[in-house]
Amino acid sequence: MKTTNLEKYQKAVELYKAGYTNKEIANALNVTEKTAGVWLKPIKTQTTELQKARTNLIKRINKALENGEPYNVINGLTHSLTMLKNL
Repeated sequence: MKTTNLEKYQKAVELYKAGYTNKEIANALNVTEKTAGVWLKPIKTQTTELQKARTNLIKRINKALENGEPYNVINGLTHSLTMLKNL
């Protein structure tokens, strides 16, 4: 049975999340490196944005702790960080 482009895309995302490079993914899926790059660009952008959001939340939590913010404020920030980690 022939592998569809959707199946290849899904496998590319899986391999990327496992740490494979675009070149390794392209070779594994028998597509060009450019195709792998196009498929993965939105995933890489999303990953970068999530990392920035996590970093900002950690900074906000630390600042709230330093300023003696109420428990509910710190708890809300911590909950937000947990939710981001689950994405």
